Amino acid sequence: MDGLLAENEKAIKQRIVDLKLKDKEISQLEKLQRIKRTEKEIKREGTWFKIAFIGIGILIGVPVGGFLNHLAGQNAAVSSPVEQVSGK
Repeated sequence: MDGLLAENEKAIKQRIVDLKLKDKEISQLEKLQRIKRTEKEIKREGTWFKIAFIGIGILIGVPVGGFLNHLAGQNAAVSSPVEQVSGK
């Protein structure tokens, strides 16, 4: 009878150890999945940041470039050609 109890106790302890190892493996897999998910989110945010940065650059650059081009066009229209005056 004691031998049977000892075997049952040993089997229960082994089962507990197996369950703890399985739980540890599951938690490691969950951590790995979270890390991969976080890396994907970082890449996605980086892409959106680049798109936003380029968009802001275009929104600022196009009007400023048009304004500067307009100013350059006005200066060209106002300036008169230089005439060479012959000496007296």
